[in-house]
Amino acid sequence: MAVMTTRENQRSDNRDDSYDRARRAKSTDARAEVTVSADGMQAMVTMRPAGRRGRQLSEQYLDHVLDGAGVSSGVDRDALVEAMHECNKGRTVENRIVARGEEPIPDKPEQLVLQPRLARSGEDGDQDSEDGEDSEQLDYRSRSPFVVVKRGEELAFIRRFIPGRDGQSVRGELILRDTQATPQLQPGKNTVSEGGRVFAACSGRFITDGTQFWVEDTLEIAGDVDYTTGHINFPGNVVITGLVKDRFRVWAGGDLECHGTLDAFEVFCKGMLKARGGIIGRGRGLVRVLGDVAAKFIENSVVESKSSVSISGGILKSRVYCLGELRTGKRGRIIGGEVRSGGSVFCNQLGNEAQMPTTVVAGVNFIAERKLQKLIERREQLLELLNELDRRIAQSPTPKRERRRADAARLLERLAAQAGEFSEQATANREAQITVQGRVHPGVTVVIGAAHFTVEEPLKRVRFALDAGTGGVTYESLS
Repeated sequence: MAVMTTRENQRSDNRDDSYDRARRAKSTDARAEVTVSADGMQAMVTMRPAGRRGRQLSEQYLDHVLDGAGVSSGVDRDALVEAMHECNKGRTVENRIVARGEEPIPDKPEQLVLQPRLARSGEDGDQDSEDGEDSEQLDYRSRSPFVVVKRGEELAFIRRFIPGRDGQSVRGELILRDTQATPQLQPGKNTVSEGGRVFAACSGRFITDGTQFWVEDTLEIAGDVDYTTGHINFPGNVVITGLVKDRFRVWAGGDLECHGTLDAFEVFCKGMLKARGGIIGRGRGLVRVLGDVAAKFIENSVVESKSSVSISGGILKSRVYCLGELRTGKRGRIIGGEVRSGGSVFCNQLGNEAQMPTTVVAGVNFIAERKLQKLIERREQLLELLNELDRRIAQSPTPKRERRRADAARLLERLAAQAGEFSEQATANREAQITVQGRVHPGVTVVIGAAHFTVEEPLKRVRFALDAGTGGVTYESLS
């Protein structure tokens, strides 16, 4: 009896396979063809259903087709069987992916990597939006393209070496992974490294160019503050070359410099403010500054400074408060509104020919005045409470009501003492003066300390001061 060798069996199987495929191609049997993508990473099958009396597809036949195309790796048996069943039900299957190669994964060397928040922000540049947020309720003024970090915040850390793996095509061909060293991300300005981590040396804007990262303590905006920038909230210095559009807030932890017009909606500055293009508030603008204020003009705004105010032009229909001196330029005018200065006031003109009501106050601490006003309001509330407690005690005295009345009376005494302190602070500068190089029009009210003086006749080149003898406001002509 003859025994067939293994090689003879393989040749026999190949002949049977070739015969089977050839027979299917010439008959009404179902057929399948496999194509491999150019990169060898995908194998796709196209299946034609059988005719009326033809044979349907079988897994054994599909294995022969895959072998014939050289596909030996990454075969998705479930996808292959599912496609076969669809074809056997009479449907043509076109380019169904039934095998995928394995992409090579490169080695990840030990290197600095950014914190996830900073890495993501570098991609989308949007710190304020959230997934799923209702676009109808989103205030687009609150969206910012700037990434802000705080001093001491961790920016990056060293990631240990992570080995990759080689890839493989659907034909079983080896695809070597990339083992070349990748460029290292380097820390830059205003960063400090410690224990394999990098921290921000100051608060400011985080910036990276893909090879280096650093922190800028000054935010420079080359254009307007509008919907492209959103509200500005920055812990350092801010420089704006364009305009600040209406209804946009600006908060600066350092100095603020605006080259264009500052359309003041809400501005808060912990340093000094330079408004080269002037300040316009449309009647509702609020500007609060801890340092000096220097502006071209102020119009329809509320400006507060814990230091001095210098205006090259004039102040129109505004309320300007400062603890230091207030000065305007040689032709500077103060028309309408109210000016309250802790020091002296220097200007060229007060009021106008239309006798617009204008009040200029010198030598007062507007912060102490506000605290005093709050104490007075609190005192009125306590007096009402005491009257109510007295009425109830007269009707039905109880120990609880007596204790409440005693507590309220002690608090009232403390408020009275504090009110005296704030009252003294509010008018402590009795040496302050108001100097006008040009005209003072009727309708102007001059206040120094607690003394008032109303201008009823036009005056020219005068200096107002407090008369130590009478305690009233007096004025003298400038030589």
